[in-house]
Amino acid sequence: MFSGTTEGRRFSQKLAALGAKVTVCVATPLGAEEQGEMAGITVHAGRLQPDAMAALLAGADLCIDATCEDGKNVPIFRSGTWAF
Repeated sequence: MFSGTTEGRRFSQKLAALGAKVTVCVATPLGAEEQGEMAGITVHAGRLQPDAMAALLAGADLCIDATCEDGKNVPIFRSGTWAF
């Protein structure tokens, strides 16, 4: 999940509470602090370039964009591959 919003934080926490293993990527250390720690959630702080996003998403079943409405460069899963 690409997050940094209140909605993204709440959604990731609900997913983890249901037993999902969630990786939450936030752009800043403040975003990581606000995300907080919870069983089932791994937080990555720092902006990612497309190649790093692709590596992080290798083997992922789902990618959720919970960034602000102008989120750019967030990958989309199409036809078995990640597109940027």
